[in-house]
Amino acid sequence: MQVFKAGKARLRQWVGQHALALAAGGSSFAQSAAGVCSYYRLGMYQTVVNQPAFPDNVNAQFARAASLTALGEAQQAEAVARSLLKSGQLGARVPAFIQAIAAFSPPLAEQLCHEAVLPASSFLPVGLAMRLGDYPLAKQRLQAYQQAARTPNPEALLVESNLTATTALQQCGFINQFLARHGLAAVRPVDEHAPLGVMNLAAVDRPAHADDESAFASQGPLVSVLMTTYCSGERAVRAIDSLLAQQHRHLEIIVVDDASPDNTFEQLLECAKKDARVRCYQLPKNAGTYVAKTYGYQQANGEFITCHDSDDWSHPEKISRQLAPMLKHPAIMATTSQWVRLSDEGKFFVRQAAPFTRLNPSSPLFRRAVIERMGSWDLVRTGADSEFLARMKLYFGKSAVKRLIEPLAFGAHRDDSLMTAKDTGHQENAVSPARLAYWESWSEWHLRQLRNGEPLCLAPISGQRAFPAPDAIAVPETDINTLLGEAR
Repeated sequence: MQVFKAGKARLRQWVGQHALALAAGGSSFAQSAAGVCSYYRLGMYQTVVNQPAFPDNVNAQFARAASLTALGEAQQAEAVARSLLKSGQLGARVPAFIQAIAAFSPPLAEQLCHEAVLPASSFLPVGLAMRLGDYPLAKQRLQAYQQAARTPNPEALLVESNLTATTALQQCGFINQFLARHGLAAVRPVDEHAPLGVMNLAAVDRPAHADDESAFASQGPLVSVLMTTYCSGERAVRAIDSLLAQQHRHLEIIVVDDASPDNTFEQLLECAKKDARVRCYQLPKNAGTYVAKTYGYQQANGEFITCHDSDDWSHPEKISRQLAPMLKHPAIMATTSQWVRLSDEGKFFVRQAAPFTRLNPSSPLFRRAVIERMGSWDLVRTGADSEFLARMKLYFGKSAVKRLIEPLAFGAHRDDSLMTAKDTGHQENAVSPARLAYWESWSEWHLRQLRNGEPLCLAPISGQRAFPAPDAIAVPETDINTLLGEAR
């Protein structure tokens, strides 16, 4: 892709495509207030803070306050945030600003919420009270919200479940109302006497070929589902169960265990015995999910590829719904979908306070041609899903990646996952340094390739990294070369 110097009109057209705007605008745009905002929208928080402050530009100050919060610079973030809110320049963007602060500083967001005096019809104060764990306040705000909102947000049902449901059946009742608002089939608990966490979800049985669409989905193209495991055990079994219950039945489920020291692989083999669509492999040495995922892709035969985390549960309509747009429109190269995160106790969680329904980072379902043309995942230990999706949008164009708004998966919210672990995920009050350094590194590589008119392609095994990765998440080249040829 060649990017040329753009005039002002072209830059305005590209403002919504922030990487292209930064690549085309040169150093003058990158160092402007608009450039700071583009860096922020790309998640390059350290770069934002390193840029000039632009104290008189409301958008740049929004980006700076939120970025300082993400970096854990609490005092500086509070000073900028309070000054910006006091100025009155945010206008209708006040809720979005408070939400950005809430991701890493819920107490500051709550203070700003009081100072801004948001209307009772705003759902954000409800989610913020939940994020702070103040259930009495959340219940009070929820009641006020339900009375004030003309069309209540479906996510109010999730909050109500958190606040009032005491049994799996009650929790399931709220979930099914929430799913129905999105036109999705109901689910049920596996065990009515246990909390309705991800491990306790199951599809409601439906008649085979209930309509023409589901009948077609039971045939259709082969979809390869890649799952990697590490000490996932019964969680992986439940995840596989959710895939075997998909309406689109023409699947191959390729599970690659990343050298688990426990009996996870033995449990996977039992799954494979029960259904021939499940195939299991094991790496002889632990190298992280993306090495394992790449090995799985090498075994895949499907016309379409998707991934699935080993502690998630997918709604039975997930694959059929994501596949449908690509079957109708050849120009669509991939689809993504939403998820909600759920603890083992059946409580819904979102770091940003609201909305609870967010992009599922492992959800892309894409044509095989995607990897054939732009390469696969970067071979690091964490964070490469985001790079892969961002690269896909830049390589094929944003319109080639369709985002479905339906919540088609439930993700496990637990302390020992890649997303929440201290070294690889988000810390309580900041992004982990390794994750942010990696994000900034690949983002800068994307910009550099665009500026130079170079292809945004990653070779699976190139012998040399395209961009640096922090030591904490890097995988030795010798391990990559060895393991991708030695799984059993």
